[in-house]
Amino acid sequence: MNTVTITSAIKLTADQLEAIKSSLKLAATDKVDTVVDSHLIAGLAINVNGRAVDLSVKRQLAEIVRE
Repeated sequence: MNTVTITSAIKLTADQLEAIKSSLKLAATDKVDTVVDSHLIAGLAINVNGRAVDLSVKRQLAEIVRE
């Protein structure tokens, strides 16, 4: 069983959540938590079993500032 946390800037609709779960090929038994964090501005941050992917605008802007 996977433990998944999906963080988004706004509350996801049921359809959006199902599309994400389908894209991640999650099983029905996987535990999925959703978190709303407006600091992301837009996009998602996804953590699966401690492995993170940050697709948020906040991260992209931080990368631009570092360049």
